[in-house]
Amino acid sequence: MNIILNSLWTVKRSFTKVRLVNNKNYYIYKKMREVSQKTFHKFNPDCKFVNLEFQNPFDNHQLAFYETFKTTYKLWKEEKCNIIFHDLDSICHEDLSEIFENINDFMCFGVHCNKEIENLSPDREHNFSCSLRYFPKTMSEECWQLGFDLWKKYFDEGCIGPWGIEQKIYNDMVYLNENYTEYKDYFNINDVTSFLRGLYDEDCMVYQFHGSRNPEYTLNRLEKYSRWILEG
Repeated sequence: MNIILNSLWTVKRSFTKVRLVNNKNYYIYKKMREVSQKTFHKFNPDCKFVNLEFQNPFDNHQLAFYETFKTTYKLWKEEKCNIIFHDLDSICHEDLSEIFENINDFMCFGVHCNKEIENLSPDREHNFSCSLRYFPKTMSEECWQLGFDLWKKYFDEGCIGPWGIEQKIYNDMVYLNENYTEYKDYFNINDVTSFLRGLYDEDCMVYQFHGSRNPEYTLNRLEKYSRWILEG
């Protein structure tokens, strides 16, 4: 079974440590999910679509990320399935079957700095975006355990910091596979840089809008570009 997964959550009003993480944006992101998912479904109609939705606010965003991680593992374990996870502020342009067919290890897609694409190193943080990530049914329990261990270490240290810790954990899981570079043709199927330069890239499989910077603007862009895709 091939599953396409996303996660919708919110945090308590009292949490103000990270700008733009607040529950007033919950319904904006819910609308984003509706729009985004239509584009993924257009090109991947045979996949099963699963929406994770946590209506009770979390104390902070890292707990939301961790709960998403745990729930993804439970789904993977019970269903014996391949799972593509996408953020809600993304749009799909193509059939993603190549991922299901050709990648056998955990992988993230979208290199933040294109100059690094031929010289990625586990010693350099945050090489891959985790906004599009793949959990194949063939990935190892060792990889999952690394993720659980890193989350435990993070919470034991008692630090509720910026977005990057989730991304760092998923990057470490990628680098557990010493042969991850065999997937380099797929590194940038998820465009995570064009939006930041004011550009729209139609040639990538998936395009990221970086919605937390301005959720209302992101929803407007998602709706505009999705109409081109769905009506095209």
